[in-house]
Amino acid sequence: MQNNCVDELELYVIKRDGRKVPFNKAKIAVAIKKGFDSIREGEMLKYTSADANDALTKTLQILNEEQGKQKFKIEEIQDAIETALRSLGYEDVYLSYKEYRVPTEAKIDLQQNAVNKFIPFNGDTNTTNT
Repeated sequence: MQNNCVDELELYVIKRDGRKVPFNKAKIAVAIKKGFDSIREGEMLKYTSADANDALTKTLQILNEEQGKQKFKIEEIQDAIETALRSLGYEDVYLSYKEYRVPTEAKIDLQQNAVNKFIPFNGDTNTTNT
């Protein structure tokens, strides 16, 4: 059995609008770091970059467990982040991340629905009016 890690594979992310883009570990790292940075004890951050790196490593391990999978939906990556945070005991970061995620998804869905409502696409790429 092959033991490839996500860094060694050609992976893609399926965006909410259906576009396929190359997998970018840095974007996952930024999302996780923002979650950790949202948790403070007084004026100080509660967690270090090492904590965020542990969560990133765990997230990538979870994605890697999907043997043979080369395309991930945004939601699948977000679910993997949440699973990693909870499994490592970062419940407060998990709750903060989830609290940010839900309204963001709703806002994106609302924007996409508005675009679809006003700019119907029937598959015809001809832009001339007949």
